Amino acid sequence: MYKTLSAPLDVQVEITTLCDEACIHCYNYWRGSKFKETVNDLPDATLEKDKVLAIVDQLAKSQVFRVTFTGGEPFLFRQTVIEGIRSAKKAGLDCYLNSNLTTITRENAESVKEAGLDSVLTSLHSFDEETHDEITQRKGSFRRTLRGIKMCQDTGLDVGVNMVVMKINQKQVFETGRFVKELGIKSFYATKAVPCLGGNNFPEIGIDKNAFKEMIEDLVLLEKTFGINVDTLMAYPLCAISDLANFWKFAQHSCGAGTTTCTIGSNGDVRPCSFADETYGNIFIDSLPQAWKEMKDWRDGSRLPENCVVNCKYFSQCGGGCRMEAKFAGDKAGMDPLATGPLDVIYVPATEFDHATSDFWEKRLIVTPNLRLRREDFGGIIAPQGRQSVFINSAAYEIIDRLKNASSPFSFKGIEHDFDLSQASSDFFFALFTKEFFREVQ
Repeated sequence: MYKTLSAPLDVQVEITTLCDEACIHCYNYWRGSKFKETVNDLPDATLEKDKVLAIVDQLAKSQVFRVTFTGGEPFLFRQTVIEGIRSAKKAGLDCYLNSNLTTITRENAESVKEAGLDSVLTSLHSFDEETHDEITQRKGSFRRTLRGIKMCQDTGLDVGVNMVVMKINQKQVFETGRFVKELGIKSFYATKAVPCLGGNNFPEIGIDKNAFKEMIEDLVLLEKTFGINVDTLMAYPLCAISDLANFWKFAQHSCGAGTTTCTIGSNGDVRPCSFADETYGNIFIDSLPQAWKEMKDWRDGSRLPENCVVNCKYFSQCGGGCRMEAKFAGDKAGMDPLATGPLDVIYVPATEFDHATSDFWEKRLIVTPNLRLRREDFGGIIAPQGRQSVFINSAAYEIIDRLKNASSPFSFKGIEHDFDLSQASSDFFFALFTKEFFREVQ
């Protein structure tokens, strides 16, 4: 059903289970039914610095492209995080941080900037202080997060803001996005709350299909009105999005759990995603590639809703939504609760490619210096630093691999005989050029 990669491309590392907040929507499965407790007595599992460095070493050896340090609240153990970031960047990985930023200091912000952090994602659940604090169950958390955002901005860190949308704040998406824009933030995300597999409060907080539609409508309106970049952090069924002409951006996501991504818990257990409560090995006992190999049930189709696979012509583009949402609803191979059916998909835009310009074949180019390549059975995967990965066949991989190691600039016209290229392939290489896989030189 899905290609089996040699290792994931993107890994989340949970530094700790501990957190200084107690968000009512927290998806960490280990919190169980403790969502209403104001005293946080969750299980204490925290990765020591040497174990984080050992994980980063395994990620680098497995040619993982991206790592995100998360939690719990990772910055409760700031020195561990800073050393992890430094190690990841030294190994050539893209590196990101998920943090509520409530405990960060200016010195900490400067340290993670110096270590090479690519960006930080924080949570702001409302423009309204009282609502945000009610969600986190920590009075003053709104102001502490705003202070942390300002400190990160002052040091030049790239900061994005995510709003988890639930019943208490579902009418506040537009106003929260406007507030975030006024803070000087360039990217705002709104993401539907996901059930905690160990929790019991989702019926109290989860939004319905109508509220979901209002959420994505507000995101589009924000982008049109204020020019802020908007998106969501989850993959949703195409039939839930419905009007793909207006919401095409949100239809571009697909669930990578067990196919391109995984999560490493603070005890070393390897899971398909951060929402999942199922483990497939431990990175300190098994190698990452071995644990990854064990996730075959996430790639063989056994977790996908048969009705979608057989009867929906959009399934290859959709993937069926979130498997953990389906599991929480009672059937891990069932329909995502947001899903309705293919008749609700109004329009699927045709995929359009820019044709190569008339002078492209003769441009003097180099392969972008930070391009990562990873060989796979089907060919390989390529990705410039900080950019989306592209799967290519063996012939294309061999060409790009050789060009990356070339000692001087090239033109496709100059190498067309070496690689038996024709101008018919120019659109493919031009598409890579527009995505900064190649650079023009004078």
